[in-house]
Amino acid sequence: MFDNVGIVVILAGLILLFGGAVLSVYGVALLGALVGGGLGSLIGPFIGDAVGLDGTIALAVGVIVGGLAGIFIAIALLKWAIAIFALIVGTYFGAVIVSPAILDVAWYLDISVGIAIGFVMAAISLVMTSSILIIISSLAGATLVTGRVTFDNIADSVASTSLEPLTFELVDPVFLGLVALGLLSQFGLFRITSIPRYFARLPMARRVSNEEPGAEGPLR
Repeated sequence: MFDNVGIVVILAGLILLFGGAVLSVYGVALLGALVGGGLGSLIGPFIGDAVGLDGTIALAVGVIVGGLAGIFIAIALLKWAIAIFALIVGTYFGAVIVSPAILDVAWYLDISVGIAIGFVMAAISLVMTSSILIIISSLAGATLVTGRVTFDNIADSVASTSLEPLTFELVDPVFLGLVALGLLSQFGLFRITSIPRYFARLPMARRVSNEEPGAEGPLR
C-alpha cells in the first residue's frame, strides 16, 4: 500500500509523463522539485550526521530544501535549468541502466559512460530545448510512475553506498511502454493549441521553444 508521499510522487510522475513539456515553466519547475528533492535526499543524511540531526529529520530537510532549490533554479534559469536536468537524468540512465545493460564493465566505467551521456544530452538541450524536455520528462515520469526510483530506494543506495538499489531492467515492457506513450502524447500535444492555452493564464507561463535555442515566449 502506497503512503501519501508515494502517491504524490506517482501523481507528479504522471504529470511529467504526459504533460511535462506542455506545462512549460511549470513542468520544468516540477521536474526541478523532483530532481532537487532526490539530490537532497542523497545529501541530507550526510549533512545530518555532521550537524547531529536525526536521520529521518535530515532526510526530510534535505528533500524540502533540495526541492525548493530545484524550483528556484528552474524558474530563474529556464534554459540552463533544462540543460542541468538533462545532464542529471542522462547521467542517471547512462550510469545505472544503459551502461550496465549493454557494456557490463566496472562500476567506475559505468559512471564515466553515464556522465558522458549526460553531457551529450545537456549540450543537445541548448539547441533542441523543448524536444529534450519532452524526452527527459517522459523518462523521469515513467520511472516515477512505475516505482523504479523512490525515496526508499535512494535511502537504501546511500546506506549501502551502492547504485544497485537504483537500477532496473532497461527492457522492462511496462517502463518502455510508458515512455513511448509519454513521448507520443507530448509531441502530439504541442500541436493541440487548446491545451497549453489554459496555462497561458497562469503567472510566468512561458512556452519552451526549439526555434531559437532556449527561447521562451507566451503559450499559444
